Amino acid sequence: MTTYTIEIACDHTDKNAFCNWLNNQGNNAEIGNTTGNYINGICTSTEPEANEIMNNLWDNYCADLD
Repeated sequence: MTTYTIEIACDHTDKNAFCNWLNNQGNNAEIGNTTGNYINGICTSTEPEANEIMNNLWDNYCADLD
């Protein structure tokens, strides 16, 4: 399993629960001071690959909630 260093946007609705879930999955996640999300230092709003990774992580998080 690939793990990532993740910064979650400070205005993300589920930032605390998502951050905890990411860390429990072996990632190094923290809540940032900006409204951007970052994967390994790359902004997800400007890099399609980073955005895809974040979307996949979010989808897996949501699936675990069901």
